[in-house]
Amino acid sequence: NLDATLEQLQKLKNEKQGENQTESIPAESNGTSVTTTTGASLSNDNRHLNDSNTSQTLNQDTLLSMRESNVSGAEIISNLVSNSSTFHTKTSFSQKKYLTRKSQKHQPRCRIIRCTPASVTSALYLKDSRRLMNLRE
Repeated sequence: NLDATLEQLQKLKNEKQGENQTESIPAESNGTSVTTTTGASLSNDNRHLNDSNTSQTLNQDTLLSMRESNVSGAEIISNLVSNSSTFHTKTSFSQKKYLTRKSQKHQPRCRIIRCTPASVTSALYLKDSRRLMNLRE
């Protein structure tokens, strides 16, 4: 049951019963309120960062338990940022990229669009192009 207008961005929330509930969010917002900073003490690049998967202190089990207890995606992202030892030393571009990736993973969204023949065929083409025999609009 969606009480939303067309072209409005919806943030999906998973419930334990398997039922998806939605919440309206502004179109320009990405749902996170983490401020990005630049590593001014070091040079303005990421050369000093070591990609050894040891900078994040949260493990997968903790993230799964947070998801099962219905913690919001924004809270999960802020916990990931606060438990990352290298987030504040990254460049502002890398910080924004990290936040974008994590919001895409932990904050699923959908947009309700008007059902037209063109939108139906493009959705079917993206889902299974062989069913349409590779025909386009």
